Amino acid sequence: MPANVSAGLRAAAGDAKDEYERVRERLTRVRPTLSPTLGQAAAYMLDHPADVVTMSMREIARAANVAAPNFSRLAQRLGFAGYSGLRAVYRHRVHTGKPVGDSVPDHVAALEGTDRRPEELWHQFRQTALGNLAATFENVDSGLIAELADELRSRDRIYLAAAHASQHVARYLQSLGNMVVPSFRLIGCESGSVGDGLVDITNRDAVICLAAALPSGGTIRVAELAQERGALIVGITESRTTPLAAVSDRLLIVPVQSPSFFRSHVSALAIVEMLVGFIVLGAEETATDRIKRIEADRRRFADE
Repeated sequence: MPANVSAGLRAAAGDAKDEYERVRERLTRVRPTLSPTLGQAAAYMLDHPADVVTMSMREIARAANVAAPNFSRLAQRLGFAGYSGLRAVYRHRVHTGKPVGDSVPDHVAALEGTDRRPEELWHQFRQTALGNLAATFENVDSGLIAELADELRSRDRIYLAAAHASQHVARYLQSLGNMVVPSFRLIGCESGSVGDGLVDITNRDAVICLAAALPSGGTIRVAELAQERGALIVGITESRTTPLAAVSDRLLIVPVQSPSFFRSHVSALAIVEMLVGFIVLGAEETATDRIKRIEADRRRFADE
C-alpha cells in the first residue's frame, strides 16, 4: 500500500502548499535573522494571523507596538512589493474557507481563570481540550502527516529529544513507534549524556524534537546539532515563534491551552498517535507481523 496510499492522501489534501502556508513558513524561518523591530512584527503576524485579515496596517502596527512602515519592510523581505500583497495572501486563505492560524479559538482560550467552581472548571477543561484538538486537526491535514510518515519510515534512525513534561510524550512515542519499526531512540534519558546519544547521527537519520510547552535550551541544541549533521528535524511545539520552529524542517503546531496552571499535552499525544498510525499504514505487512511478535513476547513474560 504504502506509496500509493500516501500519494492518494497527499493528493486529496493538496500536494502543494498554498501561498499562505509558504508565507508562514518563510516568516518562521526568517524571523530569528531580522532586526528586533522587524522580528517583533513577524512574531505578531505569526501569533495573530486573524488580525492581519481584519485590521488595517496602522491598527496591526499599534497592536504589535511597532511603527507601521515596519510591516511594509517585512513584506518586502518576504518578496512582496508591499504590505497589501502580503495581506492579500492571508485574506485569500479566508476566502477559500481554510482556517487561519494554529492556535485554539479565542473564545475557548478566554475561559482560562474565569470561574473556579468545580462544575465550571470541569466545563473549562472540556472546552479547552476539545478546542485544542479541533485546532490541531484543522491545521495538520492528512497529506502532511502521510508525507512525514513516509520520510520517517525511510530514515535509518529516529531520535527523540524532549525536556520536562514533554519527555513523557517522547517516551510514549518511542514505545508506540518501536512496536512498528525498531528505529526510535530516546535521547538523554538512558545512560550517558545527550551528546553520547547523538554521536552517530547522520543525514540518513531524523530527529523529532517535542516541546508541547516552550522548548528548553537542551532541545534547541539537539536540533542545531542535528541540523549541522544534515538530519531531518521535525519540531512539535506550541508556536511558530519558538526557537525550535525556526530550525525545524517539518513543523507541527500543537495548541497547549489549559484552564489549569499546566499546559495541555492532549494535542501532542494526538499528533504522536496519528503519526505512528500513518507509519503503520505505510508498512502494514511488516508492522503487523512485528506487533504480533511483540504481543506474543509480552504475554510470555507477563507474570514477571
